[in-house]
Amino acid sequence: MLSFLRHSTTTIASRSGAPVS
Repeated sequence: MLSFLRHSTTTIASRSGAPVS
C-alpha cells in the first residue's frame, strides 16, 4: 500500500516536472 502511494506521488511529480525528494 505504502509503496503504491509512493509510486503514485513520484509519477505525478514526474509528470508535473517537479523534483522528487
